[in-house]
Amino acid sequence: ISYGISQFTHRSGSLYAVVRHYLENSGRVGRTILIDNLTLLRSPSVNAILTAAANSRLKNALRAAAVTREMRASQHAVAFQRYLRPAIEVCGGSGFVQPLSLAVVYDSINHGSWEMVRNRVRLDRRRVPAESFEKRWITEYVKKRHEWLRGVPRLKVTSYRTAFFLAKAGQMAKGGVK
Repeated sequence: ISYGISQFTHRSGSLYAVVRHYLENSGRVGRTILIDNLTLLRSPSVNAILTAAANSRLKNALRAAAVTREMRASQHAVAFQRYLRPAIEVCGGSGFVQPLSLAVVYDSINHGSWEMVRNRVRLDRRRVPAESFEKRWITEYVKKRHEWLRGVPRLKVTSYRTAFFLAKAGQMAKGGVK
């Protein structure tokens, strides 16, 4: 199950976090069914994932809850905690100030692979002029991530994400995007 604004998934545990937050904050729509499936959603096992994916009552409860103020608030809270705050911290710690940098880091943390691909980027800050380091590093990172996504059969279809960022990085390098 991939759910909501940030594609919260069962496998990552983020769907469980959203449902738990929703229930803790008085979410009412689908409440009984969501409570009954909370233990299932907490488990990242293949069996639990397959069982949840086949559970039409659970999926219908999630769909019904999706339109509520409580569920939207829960999704925003979990997305901020799990994805946006860490992305802001990464950018701050790296001295990155460009919106594109934050978008790339956020997308990578949200979609997965941030640390692994980050560790493949070999750009020495001491050898690159300070004013161009961020642009060069982000461009190199997106290229590495694009190569990686294209090389994993099940993720290849998601390389549109990095293709978009590569186009924006090219515009940024030419001074057209900030």
